[in-house]
Amino acid sequence: MNKKPIISIKFEHKNALRVIEKQLQLLNYPKKLIRILERYIHAVTMQMFRGQRPDTGGRRDVKWPKLADSTITQKILMHRNGTLSGGATPSRPMVRTGRLRDSLKILNRTKNGFIYGTRILSKNGFSYPGYHNVNKFPWLFINNKDIAQFAKIVRDYLRNNLKTVNGYVQK
Repeated sequence: MNKKPIISIKFEHKNALRVIEKQLQLLNYPKKLIRILERYIHAVTMQMFRGQRPDTGGRRDVKWPKLADSTITQKILMHRNGTLSGGATPSRPMVRTGRLRDSLKILNRTKNGFIYGTRILSKNGFSYPGYHNVNKFPWLFINNKDIAQFAKIVRDYLRNNLKTVNGYVQK
């Protein structure tokens, strides 16, 4: 009952090893990948501040909570006095002066990652975004669409087919 196999598989390990080594090298020194991810995070965060999403809540499939009447009144007074700046309007959430938006940047960059945020502190010395948004809508977070885009960016990077950031940011 010695039968020959019907299917025969030949594995040429030298070619496979070259491909694996190339992929490992890309992952060990992911500078281009990190840069495109930095640009992606910044681009979608700026979309959120500009309200360029159909949800009017900036971007993340969650609408911004309605501004309190007291905040709208305060912003109307600021507008009349000429102190409302940074592209702000009395009814637009997230922007009063543009200080937080304009301060967002890469705070720390390493070989394998980065920290994005702001060093602005509140009057009481707390992190400005955290202090400003306690128990409110988070100012920056990642949703499932972003995670899917991260996966696409990594896949394109490993295929040596990385696009510009505009090729990944959804309008």
